[in-house]
Amino acid sequence: MELSWTEPCTVEEFVERLAGGVYGQVSREEILAFIDRIAAITMGNIEVKAAEGGPWAERAEEVAEEQRERFARLRARFRG
Repeated sequence: MELSWTEPCTVEEFVERLAGGVYGQVSREEILAFIDRIAAITMGNIEVKAAEGGPWAERAEEVAEEQRERFARLRARFRG
């Protein structure tokens, strides 16, 4: 299943909508795969911005850790 959204919301809000059936029937495995895919994209973006230097490079590790924790919380919510 291809999952996407067009209206502004956080990843957490979107995943809750998925779980609630707003976009139709979505399995726990599909939700976890979506979370993993978004996490990988986010971490890749952090690496790219860090490579650009400046303030992004200075905070890259801090921001990366915040995002790892964020996605770990989301994963934990849907692992049974």
